[in-house]
Amino acid sequence: MTSIPKKQGHLDGLCGVYSIINSFKQVLGKSLKEEDVQLLFEACCRSVSAWPATLWEGLEFDELKELIERAKISEPDLFKVVKVTFPFANSTPPTSEAFWSKFHALFEKYPESCAIVGMTHPHFHWVAVTRKSQKQLDIHDPSPTGSVKTKNISQIHAGDRRPSNKHWMLARNELVFFRKS
Repeated sequence: MTSIPKKQGHLDGLCGVYSIINSFKQVLGKSLKEEDVQLLFEACCRSVSAWPATLWEGLEFDELKELIERAKISEPDLFKVVKVTFPFANSTPPTSEAFWSKFHALFEKYPESCAIVGMTHPHFHWVAVTRKSQKQLDIHDPSPTGSVKTKNISQIHAGDRRPSNKHWMLARNELVFFRKS
């Protein structure tokens, strides 16, 4: 009998950390050196306040924000070239339609940008997203079986209730936006 090996992400909750790294990679492209990726990973891991529980429980939104703020202090040079904001943290769009309208406005203003969204269905998961078009997102899934997937926005509901189980769902206030400074 052959068992399927466990991979990164099967037992740990580091999707938030990897989504931060993937967002930097999307914004900076090839100008982000591998040694900077390693420094960012280490800064993020050092910045987790609830260590080691975060390793298996993952990060809540407030913890993700705190981690980013602490990593800014640890790696200020990286955060000088990438501006990170939390545009909906204090002013949550009231509907899914309002969320997508404001989301698109951010990407229209800053086309070479990336965001982290908090998925709540099909499971709790942080993913980096880039806007492919008004109707589609590229989802940069940090899980071991993940890759870059194109998903129709019409199949992603932003809010507490979803129209059907076929829709993915994300939290309207949990958006982290990355752009060049």
